[in-house]
Amino acid sequence: MRKYLTPITIAIAAAVALTGAAIAQEKVRLGLPVPNYGPYAAIYAADELGYFKNNGVTVEITSYRGGSAAQEALAARQADMIISAPAGAALAIKKGVKQKIVGVLTTTPTGFHIVVLKDSPIKTTKDLEGKNVAITSAGSLTELYLMWAARAAGVKVKSVPVGAAGLIPTLRSKQVDAASMHSPLPASMIVTGEARSIFDVGRDMPPAMPESWIAAQNFIDTNPKAIEGTMRSVYQAIEYMKNNREQSIRFISKHTGEKNEKVLAIEHEVILRMASSAKIERPWLDAALELAKLGGVSELPSMDQIYTDKFMSVGIK
Repeated sequence: MRKYLTPITIAIAAAVALTGAAIAQEKVRLGLPVPNYGPYAAIYAADELGYFKNNGVTVEITSYRGGSAAQEALAARQADMIISAPAGAALAIKKGVKQKIVGVLTTTPTGFHIVVLKDSPIKTTKDLEGKNVAITSAGSLTELYLMWAARAAGVKVKSVPVGAAGLIPTLRSKQVDAASMHSPLPASMIVTGEARSIFDVGRDMPPAMPESWIAAQNFIDTNPKAIEGTMRSVYQAIEYMKNNREQSIRFISKHTGEKNEKVLAIEHEVILRMASSAKIERPWLDAALELAKLGGVSELPSMDQIYTDKFMSVGIK
């Protein structure tokens, strides 16, 4: 017996099909260079606020022990996208890793400091001559900013990779003379008077885009919509956090584990300076790539190898 579909049945079937299509989610494996970094609270907020789901992506987040480890994950195809300094991306591309910068996350290095204990005899970066300074990992922003500050001061230092979790303990135990730190770690020590900043990267260094979205070339080729959905979701979360201070501070506290209200207020100021779109101004990128030379790249890859403007329109309208 042949069955005929009524107009109502057809309409219901079409609605179900459209609903199924609307909720289809693309999986994105996102690698972060360090855990508990203040600005990354926006990434977790995007998930909690439902923005990832609304933009058609399911994001699997993994935190690594430094930018080099995140780059290794991308190279090994264990991650589809990572957050990285443009200099880190240039170094990886120079080594043959097929990837590109697809957007900006933070435009200024607010929250990065080189710090010493309060009773340290070190007063300025010139006093770091021959000293041991803790960093997260080789090639990381904490090392590149340290190298820039040392070069500007005309001194030579020894960088000691200890991982994000080791920065404060090694400084406290005086295993190192200073530490190059990312937020919220320096704020947590400065606010309590335990440590002093001798170099405020966001203030003392010329503007340089510290963090960008990096995607594997094969992911750019096959899943551009997933890249757009991931970035748009985070930009929406950033905008929400900029306009909702109390909720923003809650997200920051939850992600970083920080409870000090003064530190959280400082971290919220960092959020206010984050990007709300993928668009990159060329001077930001040029300044950021200058750091790659400190990391050992004498000849940078061409700009079309490093960056694509395919996603520059992604962001808050």
